[in-house]
Amino acid sequence: MKPAGRAPAALLSTFLLLCCWQIWKHRHETVFRGATPSLPRLLESCKAECLLWRCRLPAKYKDLADQWCNNFRMA
Repeated sequence: MKPAGRAPAALLSTFLLLCCWQIWKHRHETVFRGATPSLPRLLESCKAECLLWRCRLPAKYKDLADQWCNNFRMA
């Protein structure tokens, strides 16, 4: 996945942490709850979480968050 736009380092690390957290949760569901691994489900959870985190960003970064959400749709 390519970084969307020219993101400040702090914002880029936020999105990377979002992805890592969703991967960890997906793995946990697979290993401990017997869920079947699913890339589309993982990407959908990343997109949903990105939309939630978007609300917490300063207004000037909303477009950047939208670009990241679009990356999850296209992946």
